[in-house]
Amino acid sequence: MITSSDLVAGGAAMRSSKMARRKMLFHPNYVREKIRASQLINRLHKFAFGEISLTMTQLRAIEILLRKSIPDLAAAEIRSEQTYRYVVELPPVLSRDEWLRKYGHRGSI
Repeated sequence: MITSSDLVAGGAAMRSSKMARRKMLFHPNYVREKIRASQLINRLHKFAFGEISLTMTQLRAIEILLRKSIPDLAAAEIRSEQTYRYVVELPPVLSRDEWLRKYGHRGSI
């Protein structure tokens, strides 16, 4: 049997190179849940496109597991308080004489 190390210059290149060490040696629980959810979604996609067949029991189990791992957006209640601010520019205050000069004359009716 030919291995990948046999294909690369007798395995010398594979043995001499070092990979960077992972920061975390294991996945946290939330990452594991996301991976499981994506696997379930992939199975549903394959079922929807006719690549695999699932029983009703399997479909129901997938539905239950997805409801536990992915939040249902229809059940989420969103509350927000919106504050509107308006800016009003007022003209300068006119004295009585200025007001009468500007608005006091009556046109012909």
